[in-house]
Amino acid sequence: MAFTGAGRSDLAERLLASVKAVAARAGGWHAQRDLIAQTLLAAAEKSRERRLVRSLLNERLALKPDSVLNRAWMHRVASV
Repeated sequence: MAFTGAGRSDLAERLLASVKAVAARAGGWHAQRDLIAQTLLAAAEKSRERRLVRSLLNERLALKPDSVLNRAWMHRVASV
């Protein structure tokens, strides 16, 4: 999303959070929902929203604890 690259990660975070909430109910593909979740996680990381980052990461780890991607996210955001 262009907002994160343009220094508007706070706006991207707010918009994506609302989209993420309805994406599962809208029935999109798992890959589409995952892309929304990853973009939201990246926006939260850029905005330094520690609680949201940890919450989103915990959600991902609960669903797929052995995922290489989730482990990479965990290491990436450990300092946030």
